Amino acid sequence: MVMRSQEEVARHFWEEFQRRGGTYSTTAYVRKGRRGESVATATYGKGETGYRTIHDDDTYVVMGKTGIYCQTAKEFQDNYLYENPMQPRNDEIMGKGFAVYRSRRQIQALEVTAEDMKFFGEGGNGEAQFMAPWGSPTLVEENDILATTFPLDDAKPEVYRIELSVFKQTYEQRQA
Repeated sequence: MVMRSQEEVARHFWEEFQRRGGTYSTTAYVRKGRRGESVATATYGKGETGYRTIHDDDTYVVMGKTGIYCQTAKEFQDNYLYENPMQPRNDEIMGKGFAVYRSRRQIQALEVTAEDMKFFGEGGNGEAQFMAPWGSPTLVEENDILATTFPLDDAKPEVYRIELSVFKQTYEQRQA
């Protein structure tokens, strides 16, 4: 199986983001991480990448009911409107230290096609991997979402994957 680098993926999809991508933003459930706590980024039980909390100020961000990843306190402050958190309405999240935050960021997103999977070198099981911007291999499947920061940053292109059901639960399209 081919492991595409982050640079290859960004170069290959950059014009596609501009041509067929849409602009989206989100909210997220966030709580403070605990020193030594570890989490495997996963969506519906499929491992994507791994991450280990090292500092007390690390923050875990839950995207939808089924996806989770980590950000440092600085990344959290840079990416979310942290001044006015909202109380979660999700029964599974209430009482676990989470609050709802609106994202400062917007993304450009496009759905992975069968043709796109050929680029990734899909190995016969419908799955492939590529190197994520944070340096770990990440899973990609047809109909997943490829995302990048919007407005597009030609000086620092990066592409990451969001599982389709998580994307639909957590992102809203912005009007042009």
